[in-house]
Amino acid sequence: MGQLEDLILKCDRAFSEDDQSMMREICTQYMFGYDKQVTALTSWSYDEMSEEIKERLKEIRSGLAALQEKRDYDLALAKASSSSVSTTANATASVSVKASFSNTMSQLWQIPDEDLEIQKKDELGKKLQDIEAKKKDATKLVEACKALADWMFDNAIKAIPTVMPYLTQTVQGLFS
Repeated sequence: MGQLEDLILKCDRAFSEDDQSMMREICTQYMFGYDKQVTALTSWSYDEMSEEIKERLKEIRSGLAALQEKRDYDLALAKASSSSVSTTANATASVSVKASFSNTMSQLWQIPDEDLEIQKKDELGKKLQDIEAKKKDATKLVEACKALADWMFDNAIKAIPTVMPYLTQTVQGLFS
């Protein structure tokens, strides 16, 4: 189970036990880990009354559920397509793997949350979708690929082995 599922379960438990301390802890954890995804919590403070904390926690729970739904949708979309692998045997064996968008998205969401945070996976997924959408315009595609590579080296170094085959194949398509 990943960070997202753990935090959702923790929210559910805090509600069922009506545990104010746990609610405050979740709000704090959420603000530091996920606040980029749901902006409703920018003015939160420790002195808020218990009903306000419950409302904040409901907002957090809703935001986390939306993140989970988006991730599950991306995975379902990626699994709907299949990757193509062909093997040729001669005196030496060679394997060619056709990296597809859907396969890359599927592999992206399989990277452990400890290696790549959920919001970074989401951000990377959006950048990959941007590249997929710009395949018909070579100039825009090159710019999007450069932006993705720069972003990955700055923010998601552990995702490079997952994304590079797709990125390489996309760029090679420009020159063939």
